[in-house]
Amino acid sequence: MPGSSLWIVPPKDSSFYKALQTLISTTIPPHFPNTKTHEFIPHVTITSNIDQSICGSDPQAWLSGLHLPSADQLDPIFVTLDVLEPGDAFVKKLTLRAVKNGQLLELAAACRAEAVEGGDKGKAERWAKNDYLPHLSLMYADLPKSDVEKHVDELQEDCRKAGRSVESHDDGTVAKGGSIVLVDTSKPIDQWDIIAERALPDVKWEWPWSKSRFDD
Repeated sequence: MPGSSLWIVPPKDSSFYKALQTLISTTIPPHFPNTKTHEFIPHVTITSNIDQSICGSDPQAWLSGLHLPSADQLDPIFVTLDVLEPGDAFVKKLTLRAVKNGQLLELAAACRAEAVEGGDKGKAERWAKNDYLPHLSLMYADLPKSDVEKHVDELQEDCRKAGRSVESHDDGTVAKGGSIVLVDTSKPIDQWDIIAERALPDVKWEWPWSKSRFDD
């Protein structure tokens, strides 16, 4: 993948983050024993293909100075993960689709404008509306989509079981906060490293499975 990418990451000390990491690293790969899968941290990509020259010699200063939408406690950024979906692309071989809500699109457009579109807000907003497909990947692999589709019911059950370890808040969200990170994705996947990080306290995470949603 050329250039760098901006991701939003759930809080790493949350049961939600830990459940996702276990799915990615431990639970899902055995379903595909003849296929190489890859390790990566749970994240939702905001935008990619960021030319490294944009960030200059101090990526942390660039990220810290990125103009993000104003935080509003009455209107947080919801990352709502819903449909488990096999895909064709290597990095979307198995994903949890995220709802395209207004606040998430506003964040994506703001980041895209500065990071990729040279400050062209209109172009970034059109991209966010028409082309941006937010998701959280659970598997990177080189195999036909049809092979993943054969296991969807089992994978859905894996997610459901993982939900038994996920604590939820009174409002039904499974995590609050997290961070936006800049990752050099021009390197091989096993060398992807976070090169800058910024707290995002006003993010709320939702998914279909958590302890409170089980009857027993």
